[in-house]
Amino acid sequence: MPNALSIKRNIIRLAVITVSAILLFGCATEQKLWEKTIDTNTIEAYEAFLSEYPDGEYVDSAKEEIDKLSWEIASNKNTIEGYKQYLDQHPNGKYLLEAWEIIENRSWSLAESRNTIESYEGYLEDFPEGRFKNKANNLIFIKKIRDAVMEKQGLEEAAVYDWNKPGPHKLVILKSGELVWDDEIPGEWRARTVSETALILTVREDWVIIDSEIYRKSVIGRDYGYIVGETALVTRQQHELQMELIIAKTGEILSLKTIKGTEPEPYPETLDHYAIKGSKAMLGDIVSWLKPIVKP
Repeated sequence: MPNALSIKRNIIRLAVITVSAILLFGCATEQKLWEKTIDTNTIEAYEAFLSEYPDGEYVDSAKEEIDKLSWEIASNKNTIEGYKQYLDQHPNGKYLLEAWEIIENRSWSLAESRNTIESYEGYLEDFPEGRFKNKANNLIFIKKIRDAVMEKQGLEEAAVYDWNKPGPHKLVILKSGELVWDDEIPGEWRARTVSETALILTVREDWVIIDSEIYRKSVIGRDYGYIVGETALVTRQQHELQMELIIAKTGEILSLKTIKGTEPEPYPETLDHYAIKGSKAMLGDIVSWLKPIVKP
């Protein structure tokens, strides 16, 4: 008859065999379900697999496939909302940086298309350290200044201009509605924000006709094609910068000034152009006029 030790050993062998069989059966079952899941290839199928085998062999692979399929869905939608949904579902996903870049680029394009102070501020609220942060701030700055000029209103947040206080009283220059600077304008005069801006200088550029003369077409070196008949009107023109200096906080006009370029040469016997122009007046030419106002 078998002794107790022999019986114990047989029980252990049977237990080991049973456990091994269970494990093998379990592995085979997991493998079959995984293969079926791959064939189905949907987010729902991979989530069902993870629910069945939360610690299984293919957990990482299932999560990767869910991430990949979620990204494909977002890419197919190709909307800001779609990419945001991907980020909500996969905050540490493989396509995290790509999603953020697309969302930011789309948000910036939308802000530019609307081209309002509110749209640029909305971009900065969503992306305070975004790639277009400096551009957004500059456009907000310019638009506030430009809107104030067009509406002939002051800017409450602008700096106070006080003739009796030492300068520099910083300014911005708007030419054709855009912010411009000339290298001869001292850097310490230049406002970078609305709160620094005490003065706004608007500049309108024009070529003023001084006089005109009729030329025969035969003495004009170029055939422009649009001349009718045998004569052409030739003009002499002088460049002008017509300026308004405005107190930013109140919108009041502080000073008016016109600076002219050089007069054009006299009419020659023959010429190549229909406009004889003098040299341009430069923004740097306004420094001597501005100096006692900006830095009294």
